[in-house]
Amino acid sequence: MPEVLRSRQLRGSAAMFVAAVVCVFGLLAGTRQAFAYPPAGPGVTISAASISVPCGHSTTVTATVTGPTGAPDAGVTVVFSVNGGGTLSPISAITDQNGVAVTTFTAATGTTATITVTVPQFNISASTTVTITCSGVQGITTGSISGNGIGLPHTAGSPDRGLPAWALATLLTSIAVLTLAVGFLRLTARRR
Repeated sequence: MPEVLRSRQLRGSAAMFVAAVVCVFGLLAGTRQAFAYPPAGPGVTISAASISVPCGHSTTVTATVTGPTGAPDAGVTVVFSVNGGGTLSPISAITDQNGVAVTTFTAATGTTATITVTVPQFNISASTTVTITCSGVQGITTGSISGNGIGLPHTAGSPDRGLPAWALATLLTSIAVLTLAVGFLRLTARRR
């Protein structure tokens, strides 16, 4: 049994048929039709030259602004900001003839940083995330380790002087484990 088409389906089908016939006759007659689309609207994209940056190193961050027509927009002020472990320089820039503005992100600490570009003129923004890779000890920490009255100078992060940080950590962990083991043995001996 054939399906009964609803009124809306018939109108939609009829409209598509009429549009197809008009296009075919337009092509056969040699006429061209221009269709107008609404403008794309302003936009902004952001990208980092490297998505993984070691602590203390930098990467270039590029923002591209398109205007209301979708074409690159020159002379537009953009503002960069970062949420996470790092800094940006400059934090504000003006797009060039290709709609491009550039800043430099320098990684400091942490695991990730989200960099955002905002275009106040169009009230739009875009973000990208950069992974920060920090290995070893960051910064300088000084102190001394003493045992049996002997002071051992230590500077973390300086392999040429004192005890390396990993050796200090191993030493302190060993002392803690031995202290716990001795305490356990004493407790066990008292219970017997």
